Amino acid sequence: MKLINQYIPQNKIEIIFKELENFLKNEISGYKTLLPYVEKFRKLLNEEDENLFFTELESIGKDCSKNNVLYIETLSIIEFLRKSFTEIMPDSTPFSTIKKFETFFNKLESSFSKGFLIEQTKKDYKDFEEFKQYIQNKNLEGEFYYYFSTHIDYLLTCLKSLFNYDYCIVAIIETCDFGEWLKERKKDLLKEEPEIIEKMEQIHNNFHKLLTLLQNAYHKQQYKKVIFLFEELKNNALWIGNKISILNSILVLKKLRKDPLTGLLTRHNLDVIIEKQKDIISVTGGKMSILFIDIDNFKKVNDIYGHLAGDKVLKEVSEIILSNIRKSDYAFRYGGEEFLVILPYTSKEEAYKIAEKIRKEIYETPIIYDNYQIHITASIGVSEFDLKKSIKENLEIADKKLYHAKKTGKNRIII
Repeated sequence: MKLINQYIPQNKIEIIFKELENFLKNEISGYKTLLPYVEKFRKLLNEEDENLFFTELESIGKDCSKNNVLYIETLSIIEFLRKSFTEIMPDSTPFSTIKKFETFFNKLESSFSKGFLIEQTKKDYKDFEEFKQYIQNKNLEGEFYYYFSTHIDYLLTCLKSLFNYDYCIVAIIETCDFGEWLKERKKDLLKEEPEIIEKMEQIHNNFHKLLTLLQNAYHKQQYKKVIFLFEELKNNALWIGNKISILNSILVLKKLRKDPLTGLLTRHNLDVIIEKQKDIISVTGGKMSILFIDIDNFKKVNDIYGHLAGDKVLKEVSEIILSNIRKSDYAFRYGGEEFLVILPYTSKEEAYKIAEKIRKEIYETPIIYDNYQIHITASIGVSEFDLKKSIKENLEIADKKLYHAKKTGKNRIII
């Protein structure tokens, strides 16, 4: 480019690019994937045709996106060059020239970002189309999934308009089906789950505000801003799906068969519930964990105090479990003195903390029966659900951890 070559000697340009390579090597773990693009930037600076220069930059942006290079990492190349070229300019450089450099690098960043955006939106469009088809094929139960899919449609419309160089079509909150439904049902649902409804409303409003901001940025050709806004928009769509699925789980839970003694779910519901939750986390990208809980030495309770005392122990342990999990979690009486808890949207680390609360409360809470204080403990196995394994295999993993907890001293958790 004439502007660069006019004010900065070739040898100093080479030094800057060497420093850029060292910078990437020190700051970015996968820096080798960026080196071909560093070389493309270096060679492109020799291009004297300004229109061709910016067209080629757009092509580099597309190529980066095609090859799954992170936008933020390629952006660091541009920022490094901007800073280095500015710093190396002589003190006597006229202010007008400095402004030209600033304008040049802003246009450079914009052209690269435009190319990256066009290619990225094509990839995202395909992913979200498959995502929506996946939801439809799974035929997930509950009235809420319709509203989740409508927000995927908003994303698809927005994506299509972006890679077709068209204006984004913004869905106004007042005309959004989900927004209308939320207005109608809000009062009833607030009685059930106020925190979830309020959070869902906040995320939903933010989703539509982001659409408006994205459209405005696109009109102004602020492609860098559009890329970051769209990442936030995608996260909001998934958050809406997350909150909808939690609310759906709570309402479905109320209709399921319960164990008459403990009030917990029965094994009859287990496979259906896990299969549904498995589908949901595979769609939303969340995690799910399993707790297997067993009352230690329960047979001794029955032998010493009688079966009615054993029943009371089972009831109170069930109450302790329920008091330490969320309404959207699933607690089962798995058999005898064994319990199973399914924790959607929960990592194994988070599940361990829940398990520890349950274990500690059981240990510290004597069961009062017929003037006797019955002290009990529980062993717990914790595992994170692996989508690549079957339901049976996942349950076996948690069960083995429970077995290990009992064999290594009881009143403990194995993760």
